[in-house]
Amino acid sequence: MTEKKVKLLIIDDDEVDRIAIKRAIKSSGFRADIELFENYEQGLEAALQSDFDCIFVDYRLYGFTGLELLTDYKKKGGTSPVIVLSSHGDEKIAVELMKAGACDYIPKSGLSPETIAKSINYALKQKFSKNNTSRIERALLETEQKLNVVVSKSSLILFSIDESGIFTLFKGKAMENMRLHETDVVGKSVFEIWNLLPVKLQDVKKALLGEEFKELVKFEERFFEVHYIPSRDADGQLTGVMGIATDITGHKEQEHELRGQIILASETQKIKEQFLANMSHEIRTPIHGIISLSKIILQSKLEKEQLNYLNAIRKSADNLLVIINDILDFSKIEAEKMTFENTCFNLRELINTIYELFKARSDEKNVSIVIEYASDLPELMKGDPVRLSQVINNLMGNAIKFTHKGSVTLSVYKREDKENKTQVGFKVKDTGIGIAQNKLATIFDSFSQAGTDITRKYGGTGLGLSIAKRIVELQEGTIQVESKLNEGTVFSFEMPFEKPAQGELETEETKVAERYSDFKGTVNLLVVEDNDINRLIINKHIKDWGFDHGEACNGLEAVEMITQNDYDVVLMDIEMPEMNGYAATEKIRNTLAEGKNNIPILAMTAHASPLEKDKCLAAGMNDYVSKPFDPTEVKNKIIDLAGKRTHANVVVNHVSTVKAEVVEEKRGEPVAASAVRLTDLSFLREMSGEDSFIREFLTLFLQNIPVSVGELESGLQEKDYEKIRMAAHKMKPSLNYVGLKNTYEVVAKVEKMAKEKIDLENLPQMIKQVSDECSIGCFELEAELKQVPA
Repeated sequence: MTEKKVKLLIIDDDEVDRIAIKRAIKSSGFRADIELFENYEQGLEAALQSDFDCIFVDYRLYGFTGLELLTDYKKKGGTSPVIVLSSHGDEKIAVELMKAGACDYIPKSGLSPETIAKSINYALKQKFSKNNTSRIERALLETEQKLNVVVSKSSLILFSIDESGIFTLFKGKAMENMRLHETDVVGKSVFEIWNLLPVKLQDVKKALLGEEFKELVKFEERFFEVHYIPSRDADGQLTGVMGIATDITGHKEQEHELRGQIILASETQKIKEQFLANMSHEIRTPIHGIISLSKIILQSKLEKEQLNYLNAIRKSADNLLVIINDILDFSKIEAEKMTFENTCFNLRELINTIYELFKARSDEKNVSIVIEYASDLPELMKGDPVRLSQVINNLMGNAIKFTHKGSVTLSVYKREDKENKTQVGFKVKDTGIGIAQNKLATIFDSFSQAGTDITRKYGGTGLGLSIAKRIVELQEGTIQVESKLNEGTVFSFEMPFEKPAQGELETEETKVAERYSDFKGTVNLLVVEDNDINRLIINKHIKDWGFDHGEACNGLEAVEMITQNDYDVVLMDIEMPEMNGYAATEKIRNTLAEGKNNIPILAMTAHASPLEKDKCLAAGMNDYVSKPFDPTEVKNKIIDLAGKRTHANVVVNHVSTVKAEVVEEKRGEPVAASAVRLTDLSFLREMSGEDSFIREFLTLFLQNIPVSVGELESGLQEKDYEKIRMAAHKMKPSLNYVGLKNTYEVVAKVEKMAKEKIDLENLPQMIKQVSDECSIGCFELEAELKQVPA
């Protein structure tokens, strides 16, 4: 639970949704003051009257949209972060909302305490960022003022010449020695008055052609160092020349100070632009992949398909961690200080994972993905699989984004085979919108896109291809692009990979499984973690391992529980209220009795840098893992720290073990019961966990759904398609919460048909299906309600 209380506003016309949102916020770990409003007018007035940490707005309000409210709010000076919730998972709606200034966009089907917590955290960070941006802008203004003071007191001239040779700027103290005034130069052509100034006509011409250089000029018995700097627009086109003419006759020290000021102003601006530009695309794309695959797993059976998805999720998380750790500091990439792993990995498995990652997205767009994998390629090779995935994911993501019909093909083939290395080629070909020929030369530049309309229509920062190019080239590879407008694009790259030695063919997972497969004991753990979602995840793994455990929500509770109980290992979070992990470890080591003060402590933190690990070990902790963690790694570290690992050498196939456990779990489930029911309250129970909430929700559902079904039927009789659309829209979220997934999909189609007035002849049959399934669902939920304790 975070210490700071946040102030939140919810604007939603659906009572069930308001309860669900409020409940999710309550379970998210935030202490919140919440104001609720049902309509556009009251909500907008409340939003403008007070400063909120975050505003939640339903996309479909009665008579209005969340986009209209957001636009009016921003026009009237509103500054609080706005998060829009919608029953639609429409990417186009999300893009429009982000362009209008929304902080985040959450489909209601994905509403949970965890997603709410992430969005609130992101809103708070964005609010802090805006405040910080204002401070940066004030600092830049102060720097500019200081610069003007220096210019007015230094023997120099600042000048600017546009592409036609007209002076647009000419100022500086050095003009006094030449008996010139700013008005004598600004607006005049350099070709007419160059002989009255410390510039050479041939130097100006050279600068206007794009060359940056310095030239020493003697003018009226004084010496000037003239620095010519070509100016370019966002597309790299020349727009003129900036210049500094410094009187170096006797002012070297002042010249040095000025240059320092100019560099400082330039670097400050560059840092600001990179900070504001590099967030959205590279981070949110893998997050979307993780969320999408998680939803698929939750709806699937624990069979081979689920294991594939689990594997894809794990590798998506690996890619996300790399992006977070490296891409957020883009200057590190610019300085070419990236590091690369050299581990043994399965290339075919990596390609299959990428296919699974993008399959759902391509299916949504009705675009096919084709994988061409050469049969003569070795499956195992050495290199950096995470970096390779990052490059391919970027190219595949762009290909699917810009392709609206046809296919995207990923080809993997052998280019060259040497004694200890294999040169592998990769090609991503699409049938999308293509790239104009005059943009191909700059497509790999930082913050570059194929056109200004691309950002408006598709979003993105223009960093992805630049990062991909650096990754490939820093590993001795090459990358190129071919494209034709409206026909498609081909990105191809090739890189060398080492051939693994015979002893390296076992995967790391197999080695770990062999090392610990014979462990038969148990361990008593203390889990110290303030986040209830994280505790839920850790506790699930501990239960699977068969270990015992206790729980503490902060360092103070942990010290007290260790004093009163015996534990083998402590899993210690770092960032916690009351007392953090470092302080708790220090107290355990320095104040507890002998036998308690040497308990093994495993740090678990979201900070993934080597410095953080060193800090944990220096504080007295025994080992360290970063979140999100690998369960096998954590289990093995626990066993090591507990000192209960045996030394037998039993070989077990890890993957087979996982499959066996999954099958065993499935055998214990009441399969027959789940097959005949339409409703499923597992999501509702997971979201709330309290009987009072379940009872309240089911009561509202049983009251509202029959009314909505009646409105569907009367709208059909009256041929009032707007009434049908509104009724369908209103009932969709509730259907999702009680697990009526099929009914939800039918209702969504009814809403679309009524809105667009298409396929109206199918409405009677579909509304009857909705009515029948809702009747069965209500019957099941009435029985459920009787079982919920009052």
